[in-house]
Amino acid sequence: AESRGVGSGGNEASLSRREQEPGRLPAVLPSARRRLMSARQRGRAADVLSTCTARSSASKAEVRSAPRRPRPAPLQPSRGGMRRRSPAALSGGSNLAGSAERPVVLFDVMETLVADPFYEHFPRHFGLSFQELLQQKHPTSWLDFEHGRIEEEEFLRTLFLDQREVDGEALRKCMSDNYEWLPGCEDLLRHLHAEGCELHAFSNYPVWYTMIEDKLQLSRYLEWSLVSANTGHRKPASESFLHAARTVGRPLNELVFVDDSMANIEAARALGINAIHFTDSKSLTPQLCELLSVKPPQ
Repeated sequence: AESRGVGSGGNEASLSRREQEPGRLPAVLPSARRRLMSARQRGRAADVLSTCTARSSASKAEVRSAPRRPRPAPLQPSRGGMRRRSPAALSGGSNLAGSAERPVVLFDVMETLVADPFYEHFPRHFGLSFQELLQQKHPTSWLDFEHGRIEEEEFLRTLFLDQREVDGEALRKCMSDNYEWLPGCEDLLRHLHAEGCELHAFSNYPVWYTMIEDKLQLSRYLEWSLVSANTGHRKPASESFLHAARTVGRPLNELVFVDDSMANIEAARALGINAIHFTDSKSLTPQLCELLSVKPPQ
């Protein structure tokens, strides 16, 4: 009745008439009623505030007592649009044993997994020895081709200093015919893949790596993630290794790298990468399996 009288536009005159009715308690004037309601509201607000404060204190105590999760390393874009860890997260001593993630191995390809026709069959295709080839070829054409700076057409046009005509189809066939697994290397990759290792090709090579894949199908065991023709980075440049770590999303000290080039091995070790110099699969297999804590093949 009180709220309806005030809320519907009641006035003090109507209240005065009600005050004169017998048996009724004196009405409260609007100003006094407002003070009374304010006091009641303040009381309820105080109760609510007290309850909220108690709950908030309990929540804060729970948060303080909860274990803090380590903050992940910031992500940065790398070539190809992938987002990987920042360089600051890519260093430190060897941490293979302490890593909960599956092992990551970066394999050089030519003369580590696959025989390279460049040193014998490539010059023979032109009726040259390897030394004669070195004397007659353009000094940077092959490197530019490996870097992905020039296309195959320009590579063939500029291969020789005298710019003699080169039959591209015949040269590609010569190379493809002579891509072969080095002894024991396919068995090793098959074993590591079956053991759950993450394997990547890390190769200084032009787009002709697709011919290797077409013939030998390395992708059954590894990913062609780090080919210089695609990344623009060649070993032993430090950036090639930093880019590799960003691409696979692991710190340098959690990577294992296998290469037949001692210059590449030394560059990798200087950055804290676990590097093994390849000579043959027979000596590589026990070293690699021990480093990865993987049982050796039977």
